[in-house]
Amino acid sequence: MTQVILVCLACTFAEYSRLGQLETALNETLQTQCFGEKMSAQGVPYSWIEKLQNASRDIPLHYYFADNRTVGYMNPGQDDVYLNRKFHDSFSTCKQASNIAHELSHILGYRHLADVAYATNYSFEACCF
Repeated sequence: MTQVILVCLACTFAEYSRLGQLETALNETLQTQCFGEKMSAQGVPYSWIEKLQNASRDIPLHYYFADNRTVGYMNPGQDDVYLNRKFHDSFSTCKQASNIAHELSHILGYRHLADVAYATNYSFEACCF
């Protein structure tokens, strides 16, 4: 069962205040039957879905602002996730948690070439409540 804990290392008070909501949306949505079914329907192997659903780790979040097209990123070999305020300031809780789930898929070793990272966004947003 997923137990991702979000730790804000560079955030405003408003961003820090949203951490509980983001954590709940992230952990609960990844566990839904809906998420597993949407991922499976996109051809993602069950073993990969299970890896996302069983992820347990602390994820340090760093918010920043850049006037570019990057919504968020992580550096290979690290669990830190960087979230661009240009987008995240206007995102709903589900959209923000979706981006964090996308970056979590990268932390777990999935790259865009395998399409798991993109499938994660689609599936998460379709199932988030």
